[in-house]
Amino acid sequence: MLKWILQKIVGNKNQREVKRMNPIVAKINEIEEALQTEPEATVLAKVTEWQRHLHRYLPLDAPTKRTIEAMDSEALSGFSEILEARLGSLRGDYPSLP
Repeated sequence: MLKWILQKIVGNKNQREVKRMNPIVAKINEIEEALQTEPEATVLAKVTEWQRHLHRYLPLDAPTKRTIEAMDSEALSGFSEILEARLGSLRGDYPSLP
């Protein structure tokens, strides 16, 4: 009886979760409506920018330390350029990066 009364007042876990997500869903719906009115080229440009931004956070396929130590200078400079490009894209968000 007490559990039933508490669920009616507070709600069960699913109801509380739905209530918590309502503002997020409303914001997503606003963004969707705004994107519906924009031209397709603008939306595609934004998608490309979002993909570029999110791609920076994918795992870096770096070789092991032993493999790096065994690399010749040409392969090492190639890996260094890849690593520098990846760190360069993150420096704006994380200024303490080397």
